[in-house]
Amino acid sequence: MIARIIEKEKGLPMGRSLLMFDIVVLIASLSYLDVEHMMYTLLASYVFSRVVNFTLEALMPLKGF
Repeated sequence: MIARIIEKEKGLPMGRSLLMFDIVVLIASLSYLDVEHMMYTLLASYVFSRVVNFTLEALMPLKGF
């Protein structure tokens, strides 16, 4: 929800803002996660953000914008 608001207000792609929020949470989680697990989670978050951007860009022509 927050990523959608940032997309509308700032023009930042939703996937990028999701990735930024994930990075903030992952940095905070270093207190109980080891670095290896955090890096795998960061990689998964990056892939997810790319899929979100790709999906939204593919649906834009269908909306007529």
